[in-house]
Amino acid sequence: LALLLPQCEVVCVDLKKWSLDLLHRRVDGVVANGDGNEDVEDLDKNTQNGQHKQPCNSNIFQVSQKVPNLSSYLGSIQSYTDDFDIGISLHACGEASDCVLRKCLEKKASWVVCSCCCGKLRRDALNPYTFQSTGGNEKEVLYPQSKTLASFMSTKVENNRNCDDESIRRVESAKRFDEIAKAADYSELGDVRKPRNACRRAAKSLVEWDRLLYCKEYDAADNTVHVVLTRMVPWESSTKNDILMGWYDPSCNPYRYRGVSDVCKRNGDSVSNMPPDDPSPQVDFQIALQHLFGGTSHENDKDSVTVVTCDQNDWSAEEVTEIQMQLETFMNNYAEKTLRFHPGMGSRKRKLIHFVAEKMGLRHWGEGKKDGEKIVVVARRQRSK
Repeated sequence: LALLLPQCEVVCVDLKKWSLDLLHRRVDGVVANGDGNEDVEDLDKNTQNGQHKQPCNSNIFQVSQKVPNLSSYLGSIQSYTDDFDIGISLHACGEASDCVLRKCLEKKASWVVCSCCCGKLRRDALNPYTFQSTGGNEKEVLYPQSKTLASFMSTKVENNRNCDDESIRRVESAKRFDEIAKAADYSELGDVRKPRNACRRAAKSLVEWDRLLYCKEYDAADNTVHVVLTRMVPWESSTKNDILMGWYDPSCNPYRYRGVSDVCKRNGDSVSNMPPDDPSPQVDFQIALQHLFGGTSHENDKDSVTVVTCDQNDWSAEEVTEIQMQLETFMNNYAEKTLRFHPGMGSRKRKLIHFVAEKMGLRHWGEGKKDGEKIVVVARRQRSK
């Protein structure tokens, strides 16, 4: 960006000294350590010894020696006080993306934010990068952030005169958001467009919409702020492909020229200054609702084998059929009391075995501690006398 926009000043903010050292090493070929230039080999040794994980106790600016409009700031985004025009955040982990959004709202700056791990938004999830850089790991953002989503997710508290109803509703909302954040954290690139991943994509959309609504609620009296939620093109660029963009000044609207052409002008067609509608999230929510509240299996009469239909949000029909056939073979072989699946199948396949076994009325449990040693064991249920 600094090379493409020489008229702009670009400041890279990071809590990790190692990341900024790497930046200056790539740009300038040297790394400043406060006493002079640190040799690249020494830097690598310090990295191996874990010295780059020392807590960051000071805020330090460093200007590039070869790119004059590029500088770095060692410290948190919360402690950055200078004004700026646009904030850009790519895959900032956990609540770091929300800290960027809040700083941009505070400075009335435009933003482009592509978030990363949603699982770290849970109240019980800790971020090792924050701890290594600051020595602390306290949450600074309460979720859900928006009043709209918090109100929707909270439950009415009745017959409890000894507690503050509002605080209890807030706790209920936080618990439900924890579940959404956990479901939204996925990394299977091959499932980006597939229906079987619809529940996870729907959960991720809820997380991003909470951020969007918070931005709109930040200063309700200010109707100049515009926020849109879009995706990377192509989607397969990353599993974390949602992008939040916001701006105050109409001249910063990236869609202001969309639809403007000589053909439009001649035909008198209306010109849109907002992104085109994307129906895919709505489809994801419909699939997710059907998955959560509709039936995923049905049983025939008691003398026949249970038919397990495909849970399209997690596994393909072929995967379900494969496991079901193995379990049916086991059920017809009365000489075997248990069926032990081989280790190394991965958590996703083990989950499928548990799912199908439960639908078929079998007992099932896991054994082993390390991931490579974990197996699933299936057995018949004992008939009650």
